[in-house]
Amino acid sequence: MKNKIYKSLSITLAICLLLSCCAISLTASAQSTAPTYYISAVTGDNSYDGSEKAPLKTIGGALTKAVSDANTNGYNTEVNTVYFKVLDAYNGSSANLVDYSDASGIKFNFNLNISSATSGAAIGKDDTVKDSTTFGGSITLENIEFHVYKFDQIYLNGNDFIIGDNVNFKMSTVAVSSAQTYFCLGGSSTLATTPYDTQNIKIVGSDMRGFTFFCLGGGRTANYDGDLNLTYNSPNNSQEIRLGTVNSTYASNYNGNVNLDFQAAKSITIIPKNTIKFGDSSAFQIINSTGNTVNYSALETTLADVPTYVITNNTDVKDLLTFTETAGTYKIKNDYKVIATPVSDGEAIPSENGKLVLKNAGEYTLTIEEGYDVNNDGRYDICDLVYTDSLVGKTSADADYNSVADKDNDGDIDTTDIAIVKNELLTGKLYGTDTEYDKIITA
Repeated sequence: MKNKIYKSLSITLAICLLLSCCAISLTASAQSTAPTYYISAVTGDNSYDGSEKAPLKTIGGALTKAVSDANTNGYNTEVNTVYFKVLDAYNGSSANLVDYSDASGIKFNFNLNISSATSGAAIGKDDTVKDSTTFGGSITLENIEFHVYKFDQIYLNGNDFIIGDNVNFKMSTVAVSSAQTYFCLGGSSTLATTPYDTQNIKIVGSDMRGFTFFCLGGGRTANYDGDLNLTYNSPNNSQEIRLGTVNSTYASNYNGNVNLDFQAAKSITIIPKNTIKFGDSSAFQIINSTGNTVNYSALETTLADVPTYVITNNTDVKDLLTFTETAGTYKIKNDYKVIATPVSDGEAIPSENGKLVLKNAGEYTLTIEEGYDVNNDGRYDICDLVYTDSLVGKTSADADYNSVADKDNDGDIDTTDIAIVKNELLTGKLYGTDTEYDKIITA
């Protein structure tokens, strides 16, 4: 009898635990769902719910709604992205521009993606509004026009800002020759936070000519405890980049590394602005692709005591190197092997185990080493043949595509590549120092 009771209790407890787990799972699922908000300058109202049929009117109104919902539902930057979709196609009228000026000072802890729900949609300021806008969280822009007017100032307050595909920054036709539009990575008086942690700015193929200059600082004191990473890929632009603050009363303190990756640009000029200080362990690093004109000579005095690494990437792979937390150490894309050659005297430095480590600051040129070691184990042997065979069918569009295995460089790995590997092994093209294997192959 007792056994039956115990068994019944066990089953009941198991069911309760199962239901409890399901409830927790459902709650977590509900909390992890971030909504999409629609915005329309023409038909929207900030009292609406933000659905496609009842859109909000401005970026600030949508942020206010999203922050309120986030506090209720608990979505955050670790797992969620909130989407703003702009409904209006821009037809040359300011009435069709969704206003972002009222977003200034609104803090949010989720990732925000602003894009177009209609072809040709745009966001922008009315020309009567000339105050700065400071975004209070990380933002990604995609497939949208961003209109700027004379004296517009955009501050990121230390937050990440990703400018994706098909984003154009357009200067208003009413702008005058003396107008200056700022794009600043730090904060303004509206929302200035110190210190900043690591900040990532990535510009992918966008037209940035609407901004007079970039400011690697802000309108107020900017203390960067983490690294400042800027990836710039805007091939038609001639951009001025200012290191420091807009306001001469304040300073920019870079306690981490300043990392600038110029993948594509017509020309870049970097100048110091106002007070700039680097920490004792900070470094200044530039990766520049061949064909870009980058002038940083005005920084010579500022960088006199700062380890400075400048690498010119002489390959067609624009994103071949990635910065790491350690100055002078870079991660290599996929399985490429590269060689960094000092511009002045010194020995060439090959990459090892997917990383390039430069012991000394200075200027270097980067080339791809002709490699045979497909599986990157330090030698070229029968294991590379087996590994190449496992990659048959992979193309350059696949994440696990291996460029070293693509022996004929046609963008896909097939039986032709296997035949080339076999021939290379048989003719003694070995990578590494396994002399015993060398004897076997060449016998």
